[in-house]
Amino acid sequence: MSDETLNIIIAIATVAAIGFMLYLSHILTQRRFRKNYNGLLHVDRMAVSFAEEARYNKQIDELLYSIFQKTGATNASIARLHNNGYWNNGMSMKKFTIITEKYQNGVSIMRDYKDVLCSRYATGMDFLFYHNIYWETDMSMCKDLNLKRDMTKCGFASTYLFLIKQADGERTEEAFIWLLFEKPTVLDKEQQAFVNSLRFKLLGLLNMTKKD
Repeated sequence: MSDETLNIIIAIATVAAIGFMLYLSHILTQRRFRKNYNGLLHVDRMAVSFAEEARYNKQIDELLYSIFQKTGATNASIARLHNNGYWNNGMSMKKFTIITEKYQNGVSIMRDYKDVLCSRYATGMDFLFYHNIYWETDMSMCKDLNLKRDMTKCGFASTYLFLIKQADGERTEEAFIWLLFEKPTVLDKEQQAFVNSLRFKLLGLLNMTKKD
């Protein structure tokens, strides 16, 4: 066998080996991640016991309470973003649901915010998803008329929303921290920095990847 023939065989074997490794890597990745026809990233369902989820929820609740105290909010909640159903054109419905809240003065909004279409607050959500934060220090000046109507009806005068994104390459929107105040309120830099500092911890707990 000539050296030239041997080099060709080695080159073919190398290419085949690389191709096999890439295929294997692709298969293993698909077991964890998959994309639907709209190109949205989904994580395969994980088997989590009631006890495990309760532990994560307890830690989320504790972090939310610290935000509630630090900011002096009338109501502090965490809302998760999700798809629920499809339109006739095949596009998924973008919604949010409040999963936990802290409140004072008897003002609770959790029961009214389950499977809520993001389009309900089109202006507010557009700003939030683009800038990672949305605020209205005086609800009477709010340009999102639906949000203005709903919050005024509930007796709130100010609101702040802080977006929580996944730490993957897609930077998928996962949830947001929602603060509401019964009086016109401006959070100072220290208060905003405190809320922002907890977003990654909350993400880990929402993903159920952070242990005690």
